[in-house]
Amino acid sequence: RFIHEHIAEHIQIEHLAALVHMSSSHFARAFKNATGHPPHFYLTTERLRLAQSMLSEGSLSLIDVVVRAGFQTQ
Repeated sequence: RFIHEHIAEHIQIEHLAALVHMSSSHFARAFKNATGHPPHFYLTTERLRLAQSMLSEGSLSLIDVVVRAGFQTQ
């Protein structure tokens, strides 16, 4: 839920781990076990899904989609 609510922000594994009171390495392993993907891959995939959805609507410019999806570059 945190990732989806803050997807436009710079999200660090350390912060995610702190939210659930785990070390970064333990969190990364637990996240991969739970989702099947490492946290960075999951975050990138979710950003791509959001960007794809916004682009398919066609009402936003590419730069607006990039910013809202949390990417650093177009």
